[in-house]
Amino acid sequence: MMIAPVLIILGIIISMAARKSGAEAGKVKLVIPWFAVWFVVMSGINSLNIIPEAVVADINEVDTFLLTMAMTALGMETNAAKFKQAGIKPILLALLMFVWLLVGGYFVTKWAVALF
Repeated sequence: MMIAPVLIILGIIISMAARKSGAEAGKVKLVIPWFAVWFVVMSGINSLNIIPEAVVADINEVDTFLLTMAMTALGMETNAAKFKQAGIKPILLALLMFVWLLVGGYFVTKWAVALF
């Protein structure tokens, strides 16, 4: 859930850094991934409970289907040769990130449960 705000803040920081590095004011664009902005907007709208439950259920069904198709497409493009070509470093990085998220998620959850 924090990826959208992080992407938005990162976009603002990158734009500010580009301005400081001497880029022309008119040439520097605010680099914000719009899917993240719309994700935050739709999360807010959904939190207001103004969309009927039946519509939300239908949207979730379509969402699940589209996500399944996207992941299938990614999987169909992946083969063992690509892993071999990439080498061990990306695989180790993915493993490190997995462990980081697993352990970090455990402690954040433990902290949040104790807090509330």
